[in-house]
Amino acid sequence: MARKERLDGYLTRLNAVRYLGSHHRIAGIHDNLTVVFYPERIALCDKKLVEQIAIPVASIRQLTALDRDEIESQVTATRVIFLGALAWVAKKSTKFSFLEIADQDGSWLFAIPNLSSIELRSGLDPVRRRYGIGAAAATAPAADPAARIQQLDELWSRGLVSAEEYQQQRARILSEL
Repeated sequence: MARKERLDGYLTRLNAVRYLGSHHRIAGIHDNLTVVFYPERIALCDKKLVEQIAIPVASIRQLTALDRDEIESQVTATRVIFLGALAWVAKKSTKFSFLEIADQDGSWLFAIPNLSSIELRSGLDPVRRRYGIGAAAATAPAADPAARIQQLDELWSRGLVSAEEYQQQRARILSEL
């Protein structure tokens, strides 16, 4: 349920964020969101600062800042979405970093304009400490292979990956068994 967001008491926020359609709770790509980090939740707000989604801190497993090279080096199914989205998100001269918020149900992937991954990591450090989440490396342990294949199947069925990308990622996941 959407509610008017009050920005009192927030830890930090990221403006003009692009959500890349990676989590089952929100379909599709959404522009001009504000991600607000509160002590008890992360709020995804529209451009009028109306909260659309709340992610409870208790459900968050990881907060990761990534750059383009790190995204392309990842082999997990959730990273596949970035490869197609980069064509829309960034020109070569534009500085973007990427934020992944992994909760118990999947990963929320965001493109953050005008911040390098180093700047984003630095800004996330106090939030991680407050939330009690360690600074996860970009090469965090892979999720359950069955869940990763199921997520890859969903990406393929939604047309977000090609048949060739699907086969490559599926083969990589199976090779890790």
